[in-house]
Amino acid sequence: MTRRFLKFNLVIITLVLCIILGGCVSSPQPSTPSAASPSSSPAPEPASTPLNITIVNATGYTVWYVQVSPSDNDSWGPDLLDKDQELNNGESFIYQLPQSSSNVKVYDIRLIDSDEDTYTKWRVNVADNSLIIFTFDDIDLDEDDAS
Repeated sequence: MTRRFLKFNLVIITLVLCIILGGCVSSPQPSTPSAASPSSSPAPEPASTPLNITIVNATGYTVWYVQVSPSDNDSWGPDLLDKDQELNNGESFIYQLPQSSSNVKVYDIRLIDSDEDTYTKWRVNVADNSLIIFTFDDIDLDEDDAS
């Protein structure tokens, strides 16, 4: 077995254990209903609420750029990482999707690594606290690579 394959498997096993044991993702606490008077009306729902997503780099490579765009948008948004920030293999990045008047919840997400390879997940239906794991299998193959 190659060293790269072993390292990749170790990262995947670590992520799975972290998720199973609850160390990476906190589960929401059940809410306790507040005592409301019978004459009070329920509070109106906000038009839209921001969604927090966690993007995990399990590609085996260092990621230099993270881009998120609504699936119905034809262009990618700006890089979400800070200017000098990198997302090393095994690291995660938490991003709060902006509030949208259209309540968009389907996004395309792309990572670009230090070799300028891209990894894309198309039409990701996100909910608050979604965990989105990118692996080497998410790499975008050029037509030359596919043959």
